[in-house]
Amino acid sequence: MELKILTFILGSILLLIGIFGGGFQIKELKIPQIGKFSRFLATSLGIFFILISLGLDIPPPSTTTTPPPPSPPTSSPPGIFRNGAVSFDLTNQTSRNIERFFASPANVNSWEEDILGTEVLRPGQKTKITIQDGRENCMYDFRARLGAAPNGSVGPGDMIQSQINICSDFHEWGFVEK
Repeated sequence: MELKILTFILGSILLLIGIFGGGFQIKELKIPQIGKFSRFLATSLGIFFILISLGLDIPPPSTTTTPPPPSPPTSSPPGIFRNGAVSFDLTNQTSRNIERFFASPANVNSWEEDILGTEVLRPGQKTKITIQDGRENCMYDFRARLGAAPNGSVGPGDMIQSQINICSDFHEWGFVEK
């Protein structure tokens, strides 16, 4: 039996116990008479479990970001939300390739899909990034996955920048080596 049905049945039994105060039998299950506090507790838990079972049908919101299709030029400056999207130039100011790039709202605890896909951003190159995830959050965290150094002195690694406001006059962003 699935969880939704079991939760609903449990909630219904508890609600019946709360309403009638016990003193009845369901198949082999004998429910004794109970006091006022126990009835209140059974009623509360019954309602809680019934509501939980009704909520089990709701799918969780999607958290994946797909690269948006190219948008037609507009008169709005880059970096300002237009139709739920913000665009900016990402520049690689490091000596290593940026192999992957992630942008997630700062209040989300996981990284979303790699925005670069199969593209690699070589040192000194820039590319246009568009965030079109339907959110109107302004604060984002960025993560760049850097490839190994050409001379082999440093292996692959991540650079993370947090709490970046992409809404206000945001035209370009770059990862710079320290």
